[in-house]
Amino acid sequence: MDDDWCCGVKSLQGIADSYEEKTGQKVTLAGIKKHYDNLGIPRDLSGKIKAKADSLVENELVKDLVKSNIKLKEADIVDANAQNNALIQIKQRKDVTRMRDIVAKLAEELELQESFNARVDCSKKLTESMKSLIDLERRVYKIDDDVSVDSNKRVSIKVNFYDA
Repeated sequence: MDDDWCCGVKSLQGIADSYEEKTGQKVTLAGIKKHYDNLGIPRDLSGKIKAKADSLVENELVKDLVKSNIKLKEADIVDANAQNNALIQIKQRKDVTRMRDIVAKLAEELELQESFNARVDCSKKLTESMKSLIDLERRVYKIDDDVSVDSNKRVSIKVNFYDA
């Protein structure tokens, strides 16, 4: 029951039904909610939110076909969604790659600057930009499919400055 509560995919009724099936004991929806509220265990609804968002996107993609009274097969729906997702991923990959190239060029320009303070300031900004781009790149290329990745982790980069 704990896993069902925490992941937030099953409804409260679904959790109650699973609990009764496993233990043979009935439990009320209010009882489940009160139990976890007393323990201070929050319910993660991101799974339900993602499923609902996916459903809304799917409905939007096929809306025109439904309006024209075309009967859709499941394969058509899957194909339409897959093509849309592929186009988005391709665009995102190109954008991230382009931005990575821009940050690299800015880093090269930074090496030519005379002022130490300007180099330090620009280095900090470029480091933050690169961190964001790496996070984006990992998501776009599905290297990290885990949604709960901690984006506040500290990144340590060693920067050496040489006076010209």
